[in-house]
Amino acid sequence: MKKLCNLGLTRYIGVSNFEINELKEAISSTRKAEIVANQVHYSIMYKDIEKHLLPFAIEKKITIQAYQAYSPLERGRIFRHRKLSRIADKVGKTVVQVALNYIISRPRTIAIVKTENIEHLKEIIGALDWRLPPKFLEELENS
Repeated sequence: MKKLCNLGLTRYIGVSNFEINELKEAISSTRKAEIVANQVHYSIMYKDIEKHLLPFAIEKKITIQAYQAYSPLERGRIFRHRKLSRIADKVGKTVVQVALNYIISRPRTIAIVKTENIEHLKEIIGALDWRLPPKFLEELENS
C-alpha cells in the first residue's frame, strides 16, 4: 500500500479486521498515506469493538465499517433480539432500522448492507436522518 501511495495511485488506505496493535503498526509504518477505514464485525449483537477498538479508531479518526461479509443485520438473527424489537416498537421504526441506527449513532461508524430488493432498500434508508434516544442507546449498549 505504501508503494501505491508513493506512486500517487492512492491517497488513503483501508484495512480489514485490524486490531489495535495492528492499526498502531500500520499507522506508524505509513507516513505518506492516511489509514481512513477498518472493516470489522460490528452489529447490535456483536459489540466487542466498543470496548477498545472503536474508541481508538475514533481517536485516530479511522472510520469503522460494519460490512456485509459479517452482516450488520447478523443474517436475520436481529429479529430474535427482544430488546431490539421492543425498542423498535417504541420509536416507531423497524428492527432493521433500529439495528442499523445503533451502529451509525457512533462517531466515525458506518454500516454497509447488501440488498437486491427495493423495499429492503427503502427500509435501510429509513435508518438514516434520526438517532435513537440516549435512553434506548444505553439500553442496547447493555444488552
